[in-house]
Order: sequence, then structure tokens, then C-alpha cells
Amino acid sequence: MAESELVDAGKDPAEPGSRDELRQRNETMLRDKHPEAFARIGSPVAAAAAPVTVLAARNGQPTLRIKERFAHSRYEPASEAAAWLSRQSYSQQAHLVLFGFGLGYVAQALLRAPRRFNALFIIEPLPEVLRAAVTARDLSDVFADPRVHLLVGMSDLDVFAWLSRYPLVLMAAPLVILDWYPNVHVERQYFSLVRGRILDAMRTAASNIATVRRAGWTLLRNAALNLKEAITNPGVSRLFGAFRGVPAIIVSAGPSLDKNIAALHQVNGKLLVLATDTALRILQQHGLRPDLVFTADFNEVSREHFEQVPTHDIPLVFEIEASWASLEAYRGPRFVAASAKPFSAWVNTLAEDKGILPKGMSVAHFIFNIAVRLGCDPIIFIGQDLSFPGGFTHAQGTASRQEVESIRRLKREKLLRISSTLTGEEVLTNQPMYIYLRHFERLVQESGRTCINATEGGAGIAGTVPLPLREAIARYGCRDCAAREIFEQVRRQWTPPDFGAVLEKMRDLRQRAAVVEATAGFGATELERVIASASAGSGEAADAAQRLRNITAWTSTIREHEDVLRIIHADVVNALMQLIREGGIPDGAVRDKQWKDAANDFQEDVHFLRSVRQGAQFLGRCLEQSIADIQSILNRSPGR
Repeated sequence: MAESELVDAGKDPAEPGSRDELRQRNETMLRDKHPEAFARIGSPVAAAAAPVTVLAARNGQPTLRIKERFAHSRYEPASEAAAWLSRQSYSQQAHLVLFGFGLGYVAQALLRAPRRFNALFIIEPLPEVLRAAVTARDLSDVFADPRVHLLVGMSDLDVFAWLSRYPLVLMAAPLVILDWYPNVHVERQYFSLVRGRILDAMRTAASNIATVRRAGWTLLRNAALNLKEAITNPGVSRLFGAFRGVPAIIVSAGPSLDKNIAALHQVNGKLLVLATDTALRILQQHGLRPDLVFTADFNEVSREHFEQVPTHDIPLVFEIEASWASLEAYRGPRFVAASAKPFSAWVNTLAEDKGILPKGMSVAHFIFNIAVRLGCDPIIFIGQDLSFPGGFTHAQGTASRQEVESIRRLKREKLLRISSTLTGEEVLTNQPMYIYLRHFERLVQESGRTCINATEGGAGIAGTVPLPLREAIARYGCRDCAAREIFEQVRRQWTPPDFGAVLEKMRDLRQRAAVVEATAGFGATELERVIASASAGSGEAADAAQRLRNITAWTSTIREHEDVLRIIHADVVNALMQLIREGGIPDGAVRDKQWKDAANDFQEDVHFLRSVRQGAQFLGRCLEQSIADIQSILNRSPGR
């Protein structure tokens, strides 16, 4: 059929209902299930903007032309998608990335095919394409499917940042990219960049997961060593709502802080000044006193932020898993914050509710989340460059200041050039900073607060109002916020908990950790005997089968202490369930030639159980130290 013979598409004969019904059904499902994508396409009622045109294929189904290229067949678009899919290869456990949405024929073919997969990430650079699809075909089944994730109208860096939010998802299964070739040809350069960003996101995810695994015991050890401080100091929750409507300044230590730090002398107690630990030293060097300082970094090197600090009278807000060394280095008064992580959340149950807050990805995110709960409005950012103006990582005088080029040479770190939303100029940043930036933009959007960027440099934060710091202080610093008086009053009114009751709860968890440790050790030994029996030959198979039948008993004992497992590592619960499933070997298998292969599969489970035993043992040791710390307080109590 010649192109001139094509006409504007009417309703696909296979689609039920009128064009308005299709649009309304798609619109409702898209808004409910994929609000970000819905927001990017604007009103689905609007006609698709050129160069995107919906036309009728020879068989009457809608087809799509993008920039003078057809995204689907001009003859039979649905059949074309099915035929293309039959030539693609992927496993049932795979995560699929589909380049291009078109009118959704390929996505529907994937979802309706007998081959299964874990998740489908659809990347479509042109919002007009999705807008056209919403008005042309019934795609409610695509939008409703929980496996589908729509990434629409995103830059390649935004795709990277979005995928980086889900490291466990990325690494949980093989990832297969499916190139829907007509769309890829239209946006060849874009999809080439996105392919590289997907690989970057996978490498970042692998690195982050490895870091978390390595850091897991450090976080647990920090929380255990900080437990005494957590129990003997009031929670930051006691300050929630105490500064409703009070303007706050979050002071970070980006390079632009050098330009306007002197303007903070104009605050004079009329705004609440909240400082990152990195910024504390430079503030005090300039004769400035923040109202609160915050720390959340788990690395011991963060103690450097508190070394050579001249005064220690500013209240410190610390997250329970923050470095114990930082708390040791800073001797000022404290407020405690908890997170939803298993051990931190358990500590939060020992006495009062300290305030469970999302830590975010940086201490500045942590401060912002607390500022919102304090009731602060507006919230003003300074030193929040999220980039490296001048070629440095931090402001002068901070312990973390480094030259970016030297870091790039030593660590071979990939640097990015992005456009500043403040100036439009290119600024230098890296992948972690870009992820922090996008996370900040989500926090700002969800906060319901007026947020002002007074950094006067850097990448800029979408959703904030740019304003010079001096002007922001003059506009919002209208009354004394009485911060010091409020903090002192809260601390005076706070009552220490019943340390005897706290000790009882701690000893209970210690006992349950001991049960998990012993049972996991027994299970590992049993499975080692199974493997040995299988290697000895069929004469030992019956004994091995009997040991396997006993798996349910001792795995059930471990499962009764699920909270201990989650403290060790949340993933061990899933691994335990897999072990139970693998334990269900039919009796006939012991006579089958595959018996040895089946038994050898348990070698990984031996490693898993040893890991559980080791984790429970480490938790027990941490708890013993914490119990000793609380017992020492109890021993010093009056009447002892």
C-alpha cells in the first residue's frame, strides 16, 4: 500500500468501545499505575504533536509514523510484533528492557506470550509516542501489569538514575535488552547512550550491593556500640513539629559554600541552621554556630569532621548506624534518630520511639527529611552543589576537600557534564552525585514545602526557587526561632528509660541469636554429611535421604527467629525458603542416577548456613558488648 493511501486511523476492529472509552480507560490506568509517565505526556486528550502520526494499516489496525519512519508495519502491525518476538531469546527469570513503546504491540505480545519473565522496563524517549498510543489502542492491560515499568521522556542520565534506585532488582536476574528496531532507528543516538547508562547502572548496582554486604557488619557493629548513646539520649522525634513554619537553612559543604558562607552572620538566630558534619569545621572557623549538626555516615573516617573542632556545645543528631568513632570524637549533647533497618528498628523498640526516618543517600538527604518533620518551611539549601565547580569536591577548610582530577586519575572515576538548572552552563559531576541530585528532586517534590536553592552555583535542584542567600535571609529571617531554648527544654523534660526492662529485651535477643547460631551450625553439619553420603555411593543414599527429611525440623527452628535473620541480612529469609524447597527431594531420587547431582546442589546451602551461623555469632558478640554497657549504667544507678 502506498503511503499516500493511508488515512487517519479509526478504531482498531479488535478494540472494544469508542475512541473516548479507550482514552479514558488508558488514562485512568496510566495515572494510577504509572503517575510519572502520565505526568510526562501531559493530557492524553491532546493530539499527538508532530512528527508523530497515527495512521491506519491495511488490515485496519492503527500504525504509527515517527519522524517519517514507521514504528510498525503498514500492513499487519500486531502480526509483525508477534513474529519479531518469536525470534527473541530470553530466560524465564530475565528482566527485559524494551527500547521503544510505539503503539504497544510489542509490549502486549511480550505480556501475552507463554514465555514468562520477571520485569519489563519500557524506555520511550518521546512522550508524544505514548500520548498517541493512549488515544489509539486499548493498552489498559499493559499499564495494569505489575511487571511493567514505563520510563518515558527521560534523558539517558535520568534512565541511569531511575534504574540505580533499584539495585537489588537489577542484580536479581539476567537483564536482556530488546531492540524494537523501527524505534531504535528513529532515536539511534539516544538508545546508544541509554545502552551505556544501563550498563553503568548495573555496574553501580553490583558495586553498591557489594559495599552493603561488606558494610553490613560495620553497620551492625556501629549500632551496637551506639546503643548506649541511643538509650541514654532523647529521640529527635521529641522535636517533631517544634519548628512549624520556621525557616531553616541546610548547610552542606559543597565548593560554592566558599562564596556565601559569610552571609550566614546575618542569621542571628532568626532561621534554624542545620549543618552537615562535613560543614561543621568550616562554620566554626568562620565564627558561626549552627543550631544542630548531623551525622549519618557509617565509615570511621567521618570522625575527621569532628577532630580539631573548637567547641562541642552544639546538639548532634545522629542516626543509630552512624560511625561510633564520630560519636566518640564529638562530645556535645545528642538527639537520636532511627531508621527502618532491622537492627535500628529493634533498638527503637527498647525504650521511647526515637523517630524512624529515611536516611536517604547522603547526610543532606537525612537532614532534609528531619527538617520536614520539624515543621520547617521554607527550607533553604546552601553548599548543595551536587557537582564540582572549580574542580574541587568540597569547600575550603573541610576534611573531605579533594581535587576532582586527582580522584579521577586514581580511581578512574567516570565524570559527567550536565547542564545546571541555575545557569544553563555545563557543570562537572559524577554518577553518585547525579543520583543524589535526582533523589533530592523527588524529596523536594514530595515534601509539600517551599524549597529555596541559595547555593549560588552547582547543578541546581529542580523544584526549588533560586535565590541569593543574603536575599533569602532578609526575606525570611523575621523572628527569633528560640532554637537553643527549645533544645534545652526538651532535654530537661526527657526521662531516661527503665534500664532493667531494656536489659531484659536485649538478653532475649541475645538468647535467640544463640539458638540461630547453634541450629545453623547443626544444619550445615547435616548437609555436609548428606554430600559425603552421596559421594560414598548408593549404599549411603538412604541415610542421606533421612537427613534431608529432617531439614524441615531445624529450618523451622530458624524461621521462628526471623527477626534475627533480618538483622543479620534481610535476604537470608528468602534463601532459607529456597533451602526448604530444595529439601523436598522425592524418595525415588535416592535411587536415581541424578542423586549425586541433587545432593551436590546443597553445597551452596552449606555456605549459606555457615554464613547464618557466623552472622548470628557476630550479632551475639555485639549484643554482649551492648548488654555490658547498659549493665554498667544500671550498676551506677541509685540503690544499687
